[in-house]
Amino acid sequence: MRYLIYVEFAASLALIANPAAGQRTTSPEPQAFVTDSSARFFFPLDKRASYIWNSPLKGAYPAMPEFSWDVLWYGTSLVPGKDPMGLSLVVRWESGRPHKGTLSDLIRGHTVDVLIECMTCDGAAFVHPQRDGDSVFATVERGRLVFNVRGREAVHRIFPVLPDTVTFITGPTNVGSTQGVVVNCTPSLARQHPRSCVVQPPKQPPNADSAAAENAPRRVYVPVIRFQNATLQKHVRVRVKTLYGKVWKVLSTGSLGGVMLTQAPLGPVLLEALCPRQKSAPTKISGTVYVLIAPRADSAAQLWSDPSVCTR
Repeated sequence: MRYLIYVEFAASLALIANPAAGQRTTSPEPQAFVTDSSARFFFPLDKRASYIWNSPLKGAYPAMPEFSWDVLWYGTSLVPGKDPMGLSLVVRWESGRPHKGTLSDLIRGHTVDVLIECMTCDGAAFVHPQRDGDSVFATVERGRLVFNVRGREAVHRIFPVLPDTVTFITGPTNVGSTQGVVVNCTPSLARQHPRSCVVQPPKQPPNADSAAAENAPRRVYVPVIRFQNATLQKHVRVRVKTLYGKVWKVLSTGSLGGVMLTQAPLGPVLLEALCPRQKSAPTKISGTVYVLIAPRADSAAQLWSDPSVCTR
């Protein structure tokens, strides 16, 4: 049994997107894509050309985790001790001569394990006893490690509830870097908002060719994401402006951490995350994003906010 101490990473966002999980990415940042039939998790780009493992280290012992990569998720809808809460690949130390090679050489022969929360341990997880190397496996693409889940049955088994966010952990267990990302998020092309991202809508919305769909209100769901740790910001006011700077509406993210735009004016609109009101002081803005309201297309976008701006 392998134990993994983890930090709970909760969110209650309900994304409405379904981009192609097989999508290639050139971003060096971690990314996560989950659809109904496949899932792909891209770890951060590691610029090392080669790796060395099984070196004679002081204090090393057989099966000691030497390299590890984990993807974790958490949600109130998951059944503790039953539903998976992560994927993990561990390269363990073995006695003998050191080895040197590429990332592909390093992970060759190692499996990606499905993690289940341990109900009798304090903040730990155990490896699911049933391994499925045909459906759950790792690849290396353009120097990046990628976890793959292939097939509808495997996706539904591992993700009974689609996670809104996942946490990437790289390095020896609990020693490496940790970073949370929004699932199905692709970077925005807007230069003025490089850290914003767009969740693509389904390719064929229901009744897309019907007259009812043609005249239906355009809907855009926009969660407000905290810049520091990628968690949802609840009860934040969001001001929506048209292209010419006119305020259309001021909405609140409420307890769900997001706003739904319905019947918004077509064309680009500016969303501003507003800081709490202060007497005799102008309202500060903690984050902005432009969203294009297009006909016949429901969509979603993320508004990244930096709450520390409000206290400066």
